[in-house]
Amino acid sequence: MEIFEGLRSDALSRVAHGDPSSEILADIANHFMDRFPHTTAGVTAIDRTTLAFEPGIFPTLSPAFGDALAGIKVADKPGSCARAVADGEIIDVPHVPSDERFAQAWRDMCVKFGITAMTSFPAPQRDGTVLGTFVVVYDPQSPLDYQTRRLAEKYAQLCGFILAYRRREDGQELIVGELQHRTRNLINTIGALVYSTLKANPDMERFRKVLDGRLSAMARAHSLALSPGNTDLRQLLVDTLAPYSIDHQLNFEGPKLLLSEQSAVAFCLATHELATNAVKYGSLSRSGGRIDVTWAYDPEAEGDFRFDWVESGGPQVVAPTRQGFGQRTIHAGLASAFDAKVEVDYPEEGFRMSLSAPRSLRLGSSVN
Repeated sequence: MEIFEGLRSDALSRVAHGDPSSEILADIANHFMDRFPHTTAGVTAIDRTTLAFEPGIFPTLSPAFGDALAGIKVADKPGSCARAVADGEIIDVPHVPSDERFAQAWRDMCVKFGITAMTSFPAPQRDGTVLGTFVVVYDPQSPLDYQTRRLAEKYAQLCGFILAYRRREDGQELIVGELQHRTRNLINTIGALVYSTLKANPDMERFRKVLDGRLSAMARAHSLALSPGNTDLRQLLVDTLAPYSIDHQLNFEGPKLLLSEQSAVAFCLATHELATNAVKYGSLSRSGGRIDVTWAYDPEAEGDFRFDWVESGGPQVVAPTRQGFGQRTIHAGLASAFDAKVEVDYPEEGFRMSLSAPRSLRLGSSVN
């Protein structure tokens, strides 16, 4: 146990110093194999956006095995790791080739890399969400004893902490990229605001007053991304879209929801991106355009949190031929913050976005 405590202390120290998560996870697997030399250990991780596996980390196996795991859907439960993630339970496979619980393709893949017996231990983060697995491969003639299994569970818990850190790593990279993208969009948006304000207010005194108000509202909205504490969803939307409220119809309908800090940042970035796109191509690109934003969240009822953004009154919509950085930011940012699923549609009458997410404290800490 003392050896494991040393590993955990070292791993947390490396997290504090910003070491790459993949290296920390590989060293955790190596540490286990040093203690149990007749095993092969590794770590899998899932992309919470797609609920599919990322390339696995198995230091002593061919990289081709880890790569072969990438893209496998958790919901399909083709193998032990997917079942461990989906069910949140330890999954034992004492004889891989003959275990009919799992897909033949998965069994064949394991046998190809010399894996004939294994156990997948779920690796959860603090709130219980399973982010991957700690995998122990062993000789079918020498199954894991009780003590080894209990220790492997502790390794899995440590991997869960590191995988949560990995998600924050990915989130930081996303934010840096978003800030660069957002700066360019901010310049373009200010240009569009100046042009549309001047067009509607040719009198210079009126133009200055209206533009000052819009720029102030935009500054308040941007400051939300840096504000600590809970943020009211309605107020976030009102502040973010205030610069466009003079020449456009904006409607907000939904219950009071106080967003967590992480989800407030995600919503602020996503709403800014949606508004920027609407200024460029959608209902905010012409006077009289309309945006309806609705959401539903009842902690006493069944079903997910729902959020809908519907545009109308703008030019005829044409679906993009590829997903740009902005769309990727919306999907990845919201998914990373609170496991949201985002769908977009491009009917001719106006762009639409729908979002659903599980009810959790990661989304909102208080509902009245």
